[in-house]
Amino acid sequence: MLLNTDRTTRRSLFILGLLLLTLAGARPAAAQSGEAYALIQMVNDLRADYGLPPYQIDDSLMAAAQAHSEWAASVGTHSHTGAGGSTPTDRAIAAGFGGGQGVRVSENIYWGGLATAESAFQWWLNSPIHFRGMTSPNYTYIGAGAAHGENGGFYTLNFGVITGEAPPASVQGSSGGGQVAPALPAYVVEPIELAEPNEDGSLVHVVGEGQNLWQIAEAYDVPLSEVLALNRLTEDSIIRPGDSIVIVPAPVEANPEPEGPVIHVVQEGQTLFGIALTYGVAFQTVLDLNGMTENDLIFPGDEILIRPGEATPTPSPGPPTPTPTLTPTPIPTRTLAPLYTPTPEPAISGPPQREGGGIKIGRRAVLIGLLAVLGVAGVGLVVAGLMSREK
Repeated sequence: MLLNTDRTTRRSLFILGLLLLTLAGARPAAAQSGEAYALIQMVNDLRADYGLPPYQIDDSLMAAAQAHSEWAASVGTHSHTGAGGSTPTDRAIAAGFGGGQGVRVSENIYWGGLATAESAFQWWLNSPIHFRGMTSPNYTYIGAGAAHGENGGFYTLNFGVITGEAPPASVQGSSGGGQVAPALPAYVVEPIELAEPNEDGSLVHVVGEGQNLWQIAEAYDVPLSEVLALNRLTEDSIIRPGDSIVIVPAPVEANPEPEGPVIHVVQEGQTLFGIALTYGVAFQTVLDLNGMTENDLIFPGDEILIRPGEATPTPSPGPPTPTPTLTPTPIPTRTLAPLYTPTPEPAISGPPQREGGGIKIGRRAVLIGLLAVLGVAGVGLVVAGLMSREK
């Protein structure tokens, strides 16, 4: 592959400048942002070498790529399958790419303990699959992301096109300096019999003898990164004859006017992220409803709660019936007569007191009278005794 010497020099100086800024104490966020734009510059320089128009930077693809790199750095590994089993297309649509129109998105990823923007680009340059994405005439827009974590650097490139928009025409002529642009590498694809869509709208390819993932993706004209994410595979995964590879997942059919709880039964190739997008429900809400995390995967036949059923409203009770207040009937106070009422005692001396026409004699007077009688009797006995002795 021939590269223009001047362009290579400019690229090296650009990377050197970024490193000097980093050593000078540039903020980590700024350095990562600089790496993302450095990647895009390297890709567009490569495209110029082959007479291809530069990719246009798209803010939505930039946001999707950066978010995916940051997620990868947080979990310590990189994959085309992202948070919630999301695919590159899921993430791009969620970030706003296409504005509701049909889109096609492909993705390059790279990570390593000592990874840099330059090492990521060089690795993609020497990988036929990734080189294809950087030099494809079928995409218009690009986004890049870079993040760093305990396990090193994580880089993402997104290529996209919006349905109905024609990709820019290739730049004809030389690549500069009178040199003719080199021809793109030829891709030999073994004959693959394309599968027919299933009744539910899904498209599944059964692997034949000698076929590989790259050839299958090329035959169906779909991004390899999307096929990998849909089937939870990596670029190093091995497939065997008879394996089923999801090319197009079954479309998610959402009930526009649900009654009661909304439960979605997962079909082949569907992702939790894509299901949430289709139903118009926040991804985090679906996670919370199902007690899941963004790293959990779903499988065909799983039931996903989208919206809880609206509880039947209980009729509001009317104003409470006032409880009548019982006014106790006052109990009349009764004065009980004492069992014995002492009668005032009369004076010891004096005439008897008359009361009610009768004579009332006090007890003390009675006692005195008795004593007097007894005294007289006693005296009489004494006298009688004396007289008896004298005889």
